[in-house]
Amino acid sequence: MSKVNTKYVARIDADDIYFVNKFMKQINFLEKNNEVVLIGTNANYMSENGKISKIMINVPSDHETILNNLFKKKRAIIQSTIVARADILKKIGGYRENVYPEDYDLFFRISEIGKIHNLDESLASIRIHKSFSHYNLNLLIKNHQKLIESYNVKNNIQKNKVSSFASIYLNRIGLYYYLNGNKIMALLFY
Repeated sequence: MSKVNTKYVARIDADDIYFVNKFMKQINFLEKNNEVVLIGTNANYMSENGKISKIMINVPSDHETILNNLFKKKRAIIQSTIVARADILKKIGGYRENVYPEDYDLFFRISEIGKIHNLDESLASIRIHKSFSHYNLNLLIKNHQKLIESYNVKNNIQKNKVSSFASIYLNRIGLYYYLNGNKIMALLFY
């Protein structure tokens, strides 16, 4: 972040596809809404071989619902679609090393400074990889729970707002199998 000299920073994945007007729409929204510090979009899923699915990833657009979903461990924002104000990212130190899942950590910290928003349209196609081993999945679930509990204590959040969430990651594994033509394996994860 120390080398960033722009007003905005975009988080992208090299193998995803972004629509031509995605960044302009997000920057225009940020320019008109000073209270919003980070913005994402909806997206479509894409298989490893590049086949774009009609299955949409719909995320909430308003800040309150996004935060609610973060606590309930539901999909709240698509990390690879975000554009954020560079000065705010610098202020919080960007992604922290050795914090897993790093995206939720970033979203919690940035939400303490300003609002998060998602544009209510699909402006990207997100490639799904078979990237979760059972070890990684268990580690992710355990660390995610610790992160949520830490944020709850720090901000005096009621425990009943927090729910179990392993299914979001298991569904992603099932989706990988489905998009790559293995419908029998996909059924095991849905």
